[in-house]
Amino acid sequence: MRQFWRDIGTGAKYLIVFTAVLFVLGGVFFGYRYVFGPAYVDQQRREFEQSATHRRAVVQELTANCAEAAKTKDPETKKAIMTVIAERASLEDIDSLQMPQSVRICVDEAINQYVGSGDND
Repeated sequence: MRQFWRDIGTGAKYLIVFTAVLFVLGGVFFGYRYVFGPAYVDQQRREFEQSATHRRAVVQELTANCAEAAKTKDPETKKAIMTVIAERASLEDIDSLQMPQSVRICVDEAINQYVGSGDND
């Protein structure tokens, strides 16, 4: 190997070192892009979803949607709002959220309608 390194020219040496550095940098980039980066982002997302701020925002959103569903008279609009409530509730652990009883009943009703409707594609 030493003989090979002595025999090649300076330009070829630079080319070999440059190629090796590119491979190392590429490995670092792809390691971060496909392994370490997603793991870091997932950890941050999990921490945010468990935070009190996120939980309060979910409860406020469900409360507002339930109030809107209670006010509407149009059955199609109410069905659409209940679908939104059920789909949003499916993304959360509803049992661990602290919400008023009236909102909890509304969310349970929305989930039951959504599951029972059969056209929830």
